[in-house]
Amino acid sequence: TCPALALYEVYDLGLVGSPDPSNVPNEQEEYKRPFNGPFGINASSIIAGVDQNNIKFFDGASPINDSRNLFGEALEVGNIDLLGNVIGSYKHISGNIRAFILSDTSTSLEPLQMVTGGIISIATDIVQSDTNKTDIVGYTGIQLSTTDPVVYRATLWVDGIPQILGTLGTLGPQEASKAVAVNSSATVVGESSGSVIFNNAPFALRRAFVWDQGVFTEIGNAPAVCKPLWSAPHDINSLGRVVGGTESAQVVQTDRYCAGPTVGFFWDKLNPQFAELPRFTQNGSTLEVRTAFAQAINDFGDIVGVASLNTNLAFGSIAVMWKKNASSTYTEIADLNLQIPSNSGWVLQDAVDINNIGQIIGIGRLNGVQHAFILNPAGTPIKLPPPPVDNGPGTGPGRGDGTTSTSKKKKLGFFGSA
Repeated sequence: TCPALALYEVYDLGLVGSPDPSNVPNEQEEYKRPFNGPFGINASSIIAGVDQNNIKFFDGASPINDSRNLFGEALEVGNIDLLGNVIGSYKHISGNIRAFILSDTSTSLEPLQMVTGGIISIATDIVQSDTNKTDIVGYTGIQLSTTDPVVYRATLWVDGIPQILGTLGTLGPQEASKAVAVNSSATVVGESSGSVIFNNAPFALRRAFVWDQGVFTEIGNAPAVCKPLWSAPHDINSLGRVVGGTESAQVVQTDRYCAGPTVGFFWDKLNPQFAELPRFTQNGSTLEVRTAFAQAINDFGDIVGVASLNTNLAFGSIAVMWKKNASSTYTEIADLNLQIPSNSGWVLQDAVDINNIGQIIGIGRLNGVQHAFILNPAGTPIKLPPPPVDNGPGTGPGRGDGTTSTSKKKKLGFFGSA
């Protein structure tokens, strides 16, 4: 049972395997999401993820024997929408990486339409728009001739028809762009990358943007504060609130570039001010978190992500949450490990997504072994796996002798047996 102070119940979704590095598109590495794990949870508690290239589904904490569990095709799942449609990327018969949609009624991946010159496409998010259209975002690698370099452009598919969104236009002639998330108002967030000349040498930059009805807006610290070397958005909710990661303005170089540690950020379309999220958590005494990255936000403004006491987010990381206070500001970062039963055996390392019910999915360690998890707000109903069945002597289900079995059946998760 959950102690009175536990805000969440934690459920095991199964063992997490190691992804095949040869199958990971290099263009996606910076987005932090695990390539073998749960990628998205919708408002109906349906979870989609990838296990060794198989698409897997859960309903709450219960595995779904979905006919769409595909073998050996998907490289990554981007997200799942309210209708159960899934998007991601896979290795096309052409040998190139292609974006796909797997509709709720289909048992095969459908490649998304390419633009002229497109050779690579990645889908990162999907939503049902306010105008009853299916909006998908991602990016396309375009090569108009074999002698031309591949250029990457943020892409929006509306009911399957692709549209190249362009770039910020401020980061040099080789500027590239990627779209990472979209909301129901068709507001897109992404990033442009390129370089500027600084001290007579190219200087690499990445800048977050919002695209709305054809207009690009850069989001980041005000130039009067400092200019980030990089800022990467990760999610946008239906109200136009954006979260991601950037370099903190707490340390500023003499050339006015931000030089602080990685921090989560928050930006509101209705009140377009850029704010760094807190890097401190309370655990008896104030504990500084050196690095943090916000990965998802729901419509209530609850934000989840990953943080670390080490400068490397891949080492010693913890799953975290930012919540607003009574004044609707973010004042504290909370370690989700302090919100679950203390004797659970879990160390929650990475919170990937959160839905409007408040359910959180991610990756952690269960008794020292890496597993996927779902956190369910204490007292909230959740679908659980069926009880174990011991097919012992006798006929029919159960032991067959009228007694209760004490044997434990292995739980089947995203990634094999737990």
